[in-house]
Amino acid sequence: MPCAAGGYPWAVVAKQSNDFSGLPGNALGPVSGTLSTTVRGSCKLRFVGQPGGTRTGELIRAADFDQESPLLVSVEAIDGSPLPPIDGSPLPQRLTWFTGPISISPSSGSFSASAPPAVMRGLFSYSGLKLGAPGSYTLRATGTGFSAGTSSGFQVADVAEKCNATKCDAHLDGSLTSSTLNGVLGAGAEGHVLLSLNAGPQPECSGYVSPMGDWYEFMVTTERDKTIAVTYSKEAMRKVKGASSLEICFASPEPFTAKTGPATPFDYDGQLSTGANGLEGYVGLLPDCPDTPDSPCILSRGSGGGGTALVEFFVPGRLGDPRYH
Repeated sequence: MPCAAGGYPWAVVAKQSNDFSGLPGNALGPVSGTLSTTVRGSCKLRFVGQPGGTRTGELIRAADFDQESPLLVSVEAIDGSPLPPIDGSPLPQRLTWFTGPISISPSSGSFSASAPPAVMRGLFSYSGLKLGAPGSYTLRATGTGFSAGTSSGFQVADVAEKCNATKCDAHLDGSLTSSTLNGVLGAGAEGHVLLSLNAGPQPECSGYVSPMGDWYEFMVTTERDKTIAVTYSKEAMRKVKGASSLEICFASPEPFTAKTGPATPFDYDGQLSTGANGLEGYVGLLPDCPDTPDSPCILSRGSGGGGTALVEFFVPGRLGDPRYH
């Protein structure tokens, strides 16, 4: 059925049930009556090209941190066949006759620039989507008569640098440097280091207030054991009492042991309240490392030379892409 509700006529041809062969009479001949019923299809919008991570103000593509990629974010209009198929029922079919309109919007904020989608046989491809603020996002596609579609989550970062098998570096505003060192070579060794300034939501480590004022967030997306080195600039160190006073407020989608006991839950991606792919995570100050660490912990604090300070800490690969503040 068409996706939007509407009235559709239908006719009934009837005759007397005794086939004109007896009482109450044989005068009733074939008759027709025109009726109307309101029906509605169960059409949906579905993301085909899922949005990948991107930098603030750069184009969103269906590939991580590659705004030159030919792979575009795309949405298709499909009919209401079950997905996945049940008992041999057909897969949803693309509505090749549908030309729109549909709307696409981010889970928060708005696109800083966009271009109309290219539409071909029920597929809408977007080449001009940009977001002007860092954070975790999903996209939502809506259209009259359609069930809305929601994309998978993706990250927008101020700075994104690709890691190789052993190391990656990124710099933000000259005051923090993050590096992954001593990575385990092999599958899953590559990834990205992402840095942002004041990206939300900000987790709060109980009883701790950062002396830095503006806060920075960075993520390392390599799924391997790694050592993170954070360099605090000379300007940043003027706000604290030396390297020994520095702490790392660590957030992870998996529970871990924090300096003051178990890590506390928090809204990891800022979407629990909306119900859109919301993730609960855990946050807490990192403890000092034992001789053979297997959980997040601080390895060392010391001078980085020239008035800077250097803090190194360990992150196991099983935690995926934890955040640090």
